[in-house]
Amino acid sequence: MDSKASSWDPGLATGVKLIDADHQMLFEMIEALRTNPHLRDLSNMIVALVRYAAEHFEREERLMDHYEYPGGAAHKQLHIRFRQDMLAIRKTFAANPARVDPGKLADYLDRWLIGHIKGPDVDLVKFLHGDVKKVERPAQATAQQAPRPAKPEELVTVEVRVPAGHVDHLKRVANLLAEGGTAAAKVESLLAGISEPDAKEALARVENILV
Repeated sequence: MDSKASSWDPGLATGVKLIDADHQMLFEMIEALRTNPHLRDLSNMIVALVRYAAEHFEREERLMDHYEYPGGAAHKQLHIRFRQDMLAIRKTFAANPARVDPGKLADYLDRWLIGHIKGPDVDLVKFLHGDVKKVERPAQATAQQAPRPAKPEELVTVEVRVPAGHVDHLKRVANLLAEGGTAAAKVESLLAGISEPDAKEALARVENILV
């Protein structure tokens, strides 16, 4: 396993506490992947990291939307691509855990996060002029604001067969779609980003970090 340490470098600070705190947590989670010797724990650690990254992406994207950041669409696409890559890694691990080496995965995440901070995130913060007070408080407020949902569509009953371990996940997605609103929109956006061709491309992108 690679002994290189994942750590928060003050030089990576953007000056926006909301974003920097997330980045520090992600580095800590990456380090946990690197130092974890037990493959049986790896799946849960990957899931936890992906979920936290998704929450971080949502916080960044609320800033983009609130301040009408012109680079928002391209930045969000990078977030979608990261989710696709991590989904490909999770699927590979589920099929054959031995193919996912924690050290290689941590190196990949290190490189991705550092590159993302130094590039797209710095560009976003430059647009926001680094005004922490101006940026953070509206972002927290908008997290509690949801646009008025459109008139709900007619609900239909469907019958599908899924692995027993995914029944709860399927129910949760179905409930979110039935409720409508921003949560349903996020689910639809995520599903649109993981089509079969995209999934194959994601697997090709991460193939070099697999054993």
